Amino acid sequence: MSAPLDHKRRFLAAIRAERLDIGDAARRAGLTFREGCEVWADGVAAKRLDIADDVPGFRHVVEVGA
Repeated sequence: MSAPLDHKRRFLAAIRAERLDIGDAARRAGLTFREGCEVWADGVAAKRLDIADDVPGFRHVVEVGA
């Protein structure tokens, strides 16, 4: 099942504003963790989202190919 477009927009706005992991991005977007994971899965499948690893232990969602 694909995440609703509104969820995707809110999730993307959250990760564009700040470096956040999936759970924090979902919370900032007003989504449940499950909804955030659905957006994440759709983004990875579309090759638009990835995880950046700036330093060991600090990973965050990044938009790629934008």
